[in-house]
Amino acid sequence: MKPSQVAKVLESMMRLGEPVYLWGPPGCLASYTKLKYETRGPDGNRRGRKGGSIERLYQIFNRIPSPGKGRYQQTNHDSTFWLQSVDGEGRIFKNQVLGVIYSGQKECFRLITEKGLEIDATADHKFLSNGQYVPISELSIGDSIEVHLNKIINNSSSDKKRLPRKHVFLKNHPYARTQTVEDKYIYKVLPLSRAVVEADMNGLTLQEYKDRVNTGDFSNLKFLNPNDDVHHLDENCQNNDLKNLEVISHAEHARKHGLQEVDLRFITESVRIVSIEPVGVRDTYDVQMADPYNNFVANKFVVHNCSKSSLVKQAAERIDLPVIDIRAVLLDPVDLRGIPYVKDRTAHWAPPSFLPREGKGIVFLDELVNAPPMVQSALLQLVLDRRIGEYQLPDGWRFVAASNRVKDRAGSHKIISSLANRFACHIDVEVDHGDWHLWALNNGIAPDVRAFMTFRPALLSQFDPNSDDPAFPTPRSWEFASKIVLNTPNDLHLQALQGTVGKGPAGEFIAFRDVYMSLPNPADVIRDPENAPISKDPATLYAIVGSMTEESRKRPKEQKALRAISTYINRLPAAFGAIFFKDVSIVAPMMTALPETMAWVKKHNSLIQ
Repeated sequence: MKPSQVAKVLESMMRLGEPVYLWGPPGCLASYTKLKYETRGPDGNRRGRKGGSIERLYQIFNRIPSPGKGRYQQTNHDSTFWLQSVDGEGRIFKNQVLGVIYSGQKECFRLITEKGLEIDATADHKFLSNGQYVPISELSIGDSIEVHLNKIINNSSSDKKRLPRKHVFLKNHPYARTQTVEDKYIYKVLPLSRAVVEADMNGLTLQEYKDRVNTGDFSNLKFLNPNDDVHHLDENCQNNDLKNLEVISHAEHARKHGLQEVDLRFITESVRIVSIEPVGVRDTYDVQMADPYNNFVANKFVVHNCSKSSLVKQAAERIDLPVIDIRAVLLDPVDLRGIPYVKDRTAHWAPPSFLPREGKGIVFLDELVNAPPMVQSALLQLVLDRRIGEYQLPDGWRFVAASNRVKDRAGSHKIISSLANRFACHIDVEVDHGDWHLWALNNGIAPDVRAFMTFRPALLSQFDPNSDDPAFPTPRSWEFASKIVLNTPNDLHLQALQGTVGKGPAGEFIAFRDVYMSLPNPADVIRDPENAPISKDPATLYAIVGSMTEESRKRPKEQKALRAISTYINRLPAAFGAIFFKDVSIVAPMMTALPETMAWVKKHNSLIQ
């Protein structure tokens, strides 16, 4: 589950008062797993189709030369990579690869189907089965899983007559389209569904909202991002009840209605499993795919592809609950029961001060499986009975626990089954670059760190359980890296970052930062956006996008400067413009209403994800 989805589930479970357990990332595929991928240039046009192992894709994607095969990496650094994915209706489409990760040597199992298809994967890698993603460890012989065998979609249902969409007249709306009636009457119209949502966003009735917009009174008035669509949940576009409307990205809306510009001729089909056998330790890899469908086709199987503590705290903040963070690994069993004392010739127990006495909130048991079994046993009573010794947990407090997986070999003990069973919900948390980037935009992460992560999303999280290096890249360590960049002298950055994210990622970031610091002065760009220099180097383009995003954030109300920045960005390859306009809609939403921005969005709307 992606962090953004985890947050919603956490919030719901917290409201219910049920205990929740968060686990780490999912499994991986053997190095020789076959993938069918294609490459595209910055303009979105296909450069070629390739097929090969997931290990080979890892080398190409991350520009790691291999003997006799280094030329490709040298000539196509600006390529994007695309794999086959499956949408919510089982249709095959092309989805973008965001990262390819080496996961180390792990025990693998071979899954074989009745059609002779086979694949080697770790026990926790998930496969699509009956509409859900299920790990190998929970699959059995005879179970059905989804595969891609070039089954043609039956399009007979696509001939259904569509009802016309309802509209309202809003002459001053910044995103309304122009409509001509009888070749002489010109109006600006907006879909009624969009008007209903925007009225609700502003706490107005529909009529009050229409009156405000038509009079041009935009003070404190909020509008939907032009890159977002309003989807009718029952697919009846005339049912504009607020409960039937959902705001989603244009790309996701296109996928829901099968309108995306991809090959939708094929659909998955079910086959039975005939064998699941261990095959020993293998080099393993995983692929990170773009939202909203984090899956891909490997060996013709449909397979699935995050700081946990931050997710807990964010979910708690949204429902206004405090969090008490208890590191179970630092406790002894007696720490929970308390210190004994004598009163009236009777032994009593003084409970520890870190346990709450009143009110309501979240007791967060972090790194729970790192705790020895004796501590886990002590926590069992606290979680189950909400008491330990003479201490009683107040009614308003809930439990949330988190830890790494035992199989990741990150210093974990196996959680005792009786304790695991006390949690109402167990959630697998995935590392997702899109979610992390959105968080980074809103939490003061250094702009050069954000730009580098967009350039190298595969480096957001790379953990090798077989490595002895204590420093490796994770969402948390990149947050630390941002603090180093912002608060220490430049000559100390390399050494400090090597001890934070590892030597390789630190070296790559420093090289990227040199590019970032050599970019044109923002003042020169604003003064002459038509002639300010633009590089063809992908790393430089990512750096430009990051720099201009930060400059837009600093000037949210300077319309002249924002228009100049938009003009400059319009000169970039469309793929980089898409990254910029998506980010700037968050940090400087006023820019989305500029004519330069609207013209770009209209021309390249399909690129906005």
